[in-house]
Amino acid sequence: MSGRIRFISRLIFSLAISVGGYFIFYQTIQELWRAKVSAGWPTVKGQITSSFIQENKGRWVTYSPQISYRYSVNGAALEGSVIGYGQHGWGAYTESRDKAADKIAQYPLNQTVVVYYDPQTPSRSCLEPEKNDFSVYFDLCLGGLMMTLGPICAKYAYHRFNQEYRFSKKK
Repeated sequence: MSGRIRFISRLIFSLAISVGGYFIFYQTIQELWRAKVSAGWPTVKGQITSSFIQENKGRWVTYSPQISYRYSVNGAALEGSVIGYGQHGWGAYTESRDKAADKIAQYPLNQTVVVYYDPQTPSRSCLEPEKNDFSVYFDLCLGGLMMTLGPICAKYAYHRFNQEYRFSKKK
């Protein structure tokens, strides 16, 4: 592989790391912001329409509580499934079926619940406002690290290409 092709592939790799980091960072900031502002959202009564544990099989088995609820805002019937913003990681996907069962036990079928909804987008709602789990901060750090590593890798690729180019010119 020529030096120029190696340089370009390293730049593309660096760009992919940076873009991925920006995406993770942006999504995590949105989750944190929604978790924070959801505490101030108006509330309505809702009803649990489904409540079960989803088994996720992969390299290892994890369990996630799946809850759906129905509520009404200004006469419009709406449905939601977000337990809480900022709970997308280790709190929502656990290796312990018992932890998922504990969350499901809080929301049995047909139970009346308090639903927090976004007044500007009433279809955006949650049951547990302003509750974050540790994984949100892990994702924030991961995104920040990737955003930092991308330019560092690009700079390394540039210097490496520059050295190889100069070295090949001297021969």
